[in-house]
Amino acid sequence: MADRIQVGATEPITARFVDVNLDGVTGLSPTVRIWRKDTGTFWNGSGYSASPTNFAMAAVDATNLAGVYNYDFVATNGQVVEVEHGFLADANDTDVINPNPEGTVTVGQWVDNIDAPISDVPTAAETTDAVWDEPLTGGTHNVPTSSGRRLRSIQDFGIYDMASVWVDEVAGTSTGTVDGEDATVTNRADDFDNAQTIAASVNLDMIHVQNGNTITLSAALQGYNVWGGNWTLVLNGQDISNTTILNALVSGIAVGTNPRFTDCTLGSATLPPSKVMLCSITGTITVGSAGNFQFIQCQSGVAGAGTPTVDLGGAVGATTMEFRRWSGGLSLTNVQAGDVVSVDAVSGGTITVNGTGGTVHIRGMCNVTDASGGAVSITKTNVVNQTEFDVAQNDADLDSLRDHIEGRHRIDEAVDPHQEVIHRRTGSRSGAAGTELKRFDIKDAAGADINDTNSLPHIPPAVFDRDEP
Repeated sequence: MADRIQVGATEPITARFVDVNLDGVTGLSPTVRIWRKDTGTFWNGSGYSASPTNFAMAAVDATNLAGVYNYDFVATNGQVVEVEHGFLADANDTDVINPNPEGTVTVGQWVDNIDAPISDVPTAAETTDAVWDEPLTGGTHNVPTSSGRRLRSIQDFGIYDMASVWVDEVAGTSTGTVDGEDATVTNRADDFDNAQTIAASVNLDMIHVQNGNTITLSAALQGYNVWGGNWTLVLNGQDISNTTILNALVSGIAVGTNPRFTDCTLGSATLPPSKVMLCSITGTITVGSAGNFQFIQCQSGVAGAGTPTVDLGGAVGATTMEFRRWSGGLSLTNVQAGDVVSVDAVSGGTITVNGTGGTVHIRGMCNVTDASGGAVSITKTNVVNQTEFDVAQNDADLDSLRDHIEGRHRIDEAVDPHQEVIHRRTGSRSGAAGTELKRFDIKDAAGADINDTNSLPHIPPAVFDRDEP
């Protein structure tokens, strides 16, 4: 019999009885008694007991294997033990010269198939198939530098292309949440929630949404980077703390802390304190809770004379808000005491301010309209627009003329304070005024500045004859 047999397996215990000529003796009725060495007990057919039991052995093949008898032994104990067996031939059979052979077998949790039939040995194909069907999990293949662990790493990150789980609620083929099978680049999840479950399981924070999808959040989305191209996100009142949204058309209500929106189009949305970068705003952004809002290099997405609106929420509490490198028009509403807003405009548009208090600082190239009736303190710093430019235009033109004549001529106020006169200097650049060259009006009859630059006279080049001393 085999030196080792598996618990629960059947293994024949075999003995051969011979005569003096070493020929097999047939017609015997031998028995076998099986003893367990570690406990000193005997096999009783289903277990071990203190009293011995003899089990009949059957002839294997009296014609071809004369003298060979066996008993089918089934090991039932889970421990690795040694079993000693002894044989008893017929007591009256004097022809048998080896009536009491003995042997030892070890019973354990393994199989030694050296003595097993060829049909019981797995083929090479079966062995290969069993190896490739082995699940690759952290519990079974996590030995550092092992092949299993490296294959598992390829599984986790190779099919999750760009370190992302993949979602396509329009044409996705994955419906489950099995790691390595679902939400892969080739088997995209048909449900955003399933993809988020996979991302948490395989420890990835990137979720890719297929172009053209509309995703309505049904659970919190915290600490992820969700990206795609030309897709729509409906926030649906969920917590989006520390999540970054990229390249989406965003609308709805969100809560949480420190979300980011990059290269998005923001429609009508209510947001917690957020960082908004490179975004176009087309609707009304409402402050959902007090804190700091940053709009970095954003723009109006409304064509023509209309503007997007940022509603500071009125009763949410003191809010700070920054518009850095803003382009286009903007309407700020419900500015209240404690709110501080800065708008740095880089291209034209009208900034309209409405509310009951607070402070708005405006800088850059824009028009400013105070719709608060003075309730909001508006501080304009270096604001440039058509109105501001016209007021200072005459002075700017005169300064330009002064620079242009390079000291050869001088501009003086005439006796009439409504005019200025260009004289030729009599000598050096600091010399007194000489011949009058040209006189033009700078104020109207009422003493108001003439702001229309087209009303200034044209000074012909001959007036500034640089060849004259």
